[in-house]
Amino acid sequence: MKNIELEFEMKTGQIQQTANEAIASLESVETEKKELAELCQQKENLTKELELKIETLAQELGELNQMYATLNSWFQPTLNEMENRLTQKLEALELRHKEISEKMLQISRGMEEIQDAQQNISLMEAIKCRMRGYQRRNTQTT
Repeated sequence: MKNIELEFEMKTGQIQQTANEAIASLESVETEKKELAELCQQKENLTKELELKIETLAQELGELNQMYATLNSWFQPTLNEMENRLTQKLEALELRHKEISEKMLQISRGMEEIQDAQQNISLMEAIKCRMRGYQRRNTQTT
């Protein structure tokens, strides 16, 4: 009977040891499960925060696009008008430059004619004569 009791105690000890190992493994698994659940909750919270930030950024981008469109509609006509004015002024300057160049050419030719006609007068006298003739022509045309 002692053998049976000894055998029973040994088997009971083995069963107890196996049960203790199983309980330890179960506790370890439960701990890991809790840690994973916490990590999942943290990831879900981060995901929600990121989704909110993305939504906010999308709204802000939409608002910025509207502001750009509004500003563009306000300023584009002004910019176009400024460009047109500058183009007109440039054309007027080019025309004035051409007129001045033609007048200078006429004065130069007139001076050559005067110098050819009167070899004895000075350059200043020739310019004066030419300017007097030019002034007479302008007063006649106006």
